[in-house]
Amino acid sequence: MLTREVSDAEVAIERFRGLAAIFSRAPDNTGRNAKQLDEMRQEISTAQAVHAAAAARVEDAREMVALGNSDALPEIQKLTLI
Repeated sequence: MLTREVSDAEVAIERFRGLAAIFSRAPDNTGRNAKQLDEMRQEISTAQAVHAAAAARVEDAREMVALGNSDALPEIQKLTLI
């Protein structure tokens, strides 16, 4: 009973890996796996940088609003209505 469950789980894992095309156990795919990990790390780094920049803009905007200078925000100045 348990052996069959383990076997079914292993088949499901391999099917998922095949569909997702990631982390194959084949030795010739180690370069591809490393490349995918590097690409993912790069994307994470880029996302973190974008997030940090956005967080800094939000903090600046909050400070300007608190001081009553919200009309000096670059986003507000870019509006065509003003």
